Formats: sequence, structure tokens, C-alpha cells
Amino acid sequence: MLRMGIVGLAALVLVTSGCGRSAPSDDALNDFVPPTLAKRDEVRQLLEKRFDERDADGDGRLSRLELGNTRADRIARADTDQDGAISKSEFVARGLERFDEADANKDGMVTNKEQAAARAAQGAKATPATPAATPAT
Repeated sequence: MLRMGIVGLAALVLVTSGCGRSAPSDDALNDFVPPTLAKRDEVRQLLEKRFDERDADGDGRLSRLELGNTRADRIARADTDQDGAISKSEFVARGLERFDEADANKDGMVTNKEQAAARAAQGAKATPATPAATPAT
């Protein structure tokens, strides 16, 4: 949770300052958090830039090596054509999907409140519910 807060804060600083760039983490598909108060088109540009930074060999695809420590389930979800690599269009589509999930009112912007709610929802999905104890009979 602390990592998500730090990543979100870094993204906010980058978007509001208009300078600098963040270094990609080891998890290429999970580390993207839509910047707060950014427009969808700005997020698309950021995703395209991040893809280009990760595409070390310039072949237009992210291999397992270029994806770093990204979990196999995240790769499978983004790899819509099932060819074992993530194309730029797949990478951007997955990032925009996350943006759209966070954009609760569908106005093309993600506010602080929407971002916090999306993180809370994602955290709830990641943490399985503990079944209620049944009384002994």
C-alpha cells in the first residue's frame, strides 16, 4: 500500500511539474498508476513513452526479459493475441483500461478521490475475503 502511495505521488509530481521522468520498476504492467488529474490523452502519451523506454531492442514488443518481474497472470491479461509478448498497442490498451476503471464518472479525468477509490477496490480484489467462522454444533 505504501508503494502505491509513493508511485501515485511520483506520478502526480511528474504530471504537475511537466519535467523529469520516472524510472520503470521491475513490474512493467503493474507499476502504472494513472496520474491524478490527468486527461486520458495525456495518459496514452505517457504509456507510449514508457513502452518505448522498456523496449530495449526496439522491436515493438516487450519480451519476458524486458517485462522484468511482471507476474505471468498480468502478462497473459495484457497479451490479447497470445503471442507471448506485449505489443505497444496491448501495453497502451491495458494501461488505458486501468485509467478507465479509475475514472468513475467517465469524464476523461481521474481525480484524487477516484484514484483513491480505484486503489481501495484493487486492494480489496487482491485480498481474499476470510470466510466467517461457523459455530460448532
